[in-house]
Amino acid sequence: MTTYLTSQLWTFSNQENIQTETCEVSKAIFPLEPITASSPHALWINLEQETIGIEVMRILQEELGFSASASHTRYVIILQADQLTDQAQHALLKLLEEPGKNTQIILATSKPQRLLATIRSRCIEQIFASNDKSQKTSKGYREGLETFDSWQSLRLSQAVIMAEKYKKRDEAKETLERVCLAIRLERMPKTSDSTLHATQSQLQFCLGALELLGKNIHPQLVMEDLFFRLNNLEGK
Repeated sequence: MTTYLTSQLWTFSNQENIQTETCEVSKAIFPLEPITASSPHALWINLEQETIGIEVMRILQEELGFSASASHTRYVIILQADQLTDQAQHALLKLLEEPGKNTQIILATSKPQRLLATIRSRCIEQIFASNDKSQKTSKGYREGLETFDSWQSLRLSQAVIMAEKYKKRDEAKETLERVCLAIRLERMPKTSDSTLHATQSQLQFCLGALELLGKNIHPQLVMEDLFFRLNNLEGK
């Protein structure tokens, strides 16, 4: 089963003292086991705040291949996650889906827009202001679900017309990111076993479309194909 509530994206207002900021907010989110620089169960990546290449992700994959302690959560904290190269970000996608038992991956950044949309959509985003350490969760879950539900009832002609609304790539990506996050946070935890596979398939369709929007493909065509898949209209 997809570990859709494991990975997190922590966004800070600036890049200074990001390790200290991460340690501070962890006290509110993980009060029983806050993350510190000396935590034995925490693996810190990019303490030097340099470019993170594919080699680092390969080493991380090997590290996570070993089983975590059954009594403690293993934390992987990637500082300045926006400094991941494109290759490293694509390698990270698999880890975000299947990080291993008792493992939480946390991406800390001040520039979340530099991360792949498919990475952001696979994470719970927490936004923190420098003068306010209180947790601020992403908004728009309900709107995302309403949009998703409207997509699932489209007929062939309606799907074509609906796709015409997404001619602008940025608008299509923003909508899809919101939909993917809403499905992961609101729909999947409440899905029964009998419908879980269908919900996972729908989420994968949306994630696939989100990835295509990052390529040189017309967004209207991407969205039209998504609507066809969600409503089983292919070939009709």
